[in-house]
Amino acid sequence: MAVYLRGTCRKKHRHSAKCSTWHFDFMIKRVRYRKAVPEALTKEQAERAEIQAREQVYQGKYGEPARTKPQTFRQFVEDRYLPIVKETTRYFSTNAKYQAEKLIAHFGRQLIGEITHLEIERWLLEQKQDYSGATINHFIKRLSAIFRAAVAGGYLEPERNPMRLVARIEETPRAKRRLGREEEARILSACSELGYTHTAIATIILIETGLRPRELFEMKREQVVLSEGIIKPMSYKTGRRRAASAQPKERDIPLTPRARAEFEKLLSACGDGRIFPHRWIRKSWLAVCRRASVSGFWFRWLRDEAASRWAEAGLDPFAIAQLLGHSSPQTSMIYVRQWRDETLKKMSASAVATSLSPAAAGRVFEMSHK
Repeated sequence: MAVYLRGTCRKKHRHSAKCSTWHFDFMIKRVRYRKAVPEALTKEQAERAEIQAREQVYQGKYGEPARTKPQTFRQFVEDRYLPIVKETTRYFSTNAKYQAEKLIAHFGRQLIGEITHLEIERWLLEQKQDYSGATINHFIKRLSAIFRAAVAGGYLEPERNPMRLVARIEETPRAKRRLGREEEARILSACSELGYTHTAIATIILIETGLRPRELFEMKREQVVLSEGIIKPMSYKTGRRRAASAQPKERDIPLTPRARAEFEKLLSACGDGRIFPHRWIRKSWLAVCRRASVSGFWFRWLRDEAASRWAEAGLDPFAIAQLLGHSSPQTSMIYVRQWRDETLKKMSASAVATSLSPAAAGRVFEMSHK
């Protein structure tokens, strides 16, 4: 029997029933059960308490019910973890659900207490071929949340949490670039050739208005006020400092003739709900870029291109911040890719204009040494 006496009498330096307590400690199906039995005065009494505890475990009366049956990774994630996350995650389908499906496909059959950090790191290394560093770190955060929930629910001992030994990898952000006017024309031509009308409409609207893709895809009919020549997009981005329950911010963006024509097309074909028929156009955008021989340019960078073109046209930084929906022009300058290069050119031109010629510099040197 796994029964022992814990505690030592400091006066006599030996075990004593007055200052020691009997404990039992046993395992059933890889789950450990241990408890103090202060009522027991002898070893036989402690053993009887252990036998009663074992019977209660078999009957499901002792300990947490989850401890009586080992859980596979799939069972825990689908039955325990995802139902809670679904109610607390804002973008459940695109974040938690997608990541959980990828993890279940690999670790689903294993017991959650048998997964080691070496297996996790080996799987993460395999994902580097298909995913960026930022995406892999999202998988790591999701795994950490799952195992923390398993520890809190009693399905896993804290010291057996494999994510304690898994570190995040270094993220290398993709360098953004500009979209030339000629490349834009090729993209629109490819949209026409492939029949992707809505991809062409979204491309033009994002370049002309600087909208976030989701702001366009979630836009409703009442947010387009053609009589005033403006749109009122809702910013669904919460940011790190804003609460998840914060209300979306609204702003006014005037429409150029080119953007107005595209919104008229959308309004004529939509009903009373959203004006854009798709939630995302990632696949069509990739196909269009391949057809147009445009590489290394992401769809969401059209917003950056709009800000850069506004800066080139001489638009005030505060106006750019207002159009992009930023509280500070300093944030907007991150999106203006051309701003640094143009500033450097102006600084260099200013330095050349104010510098002295070699002859003038020589005369100043001679005068200073007389």
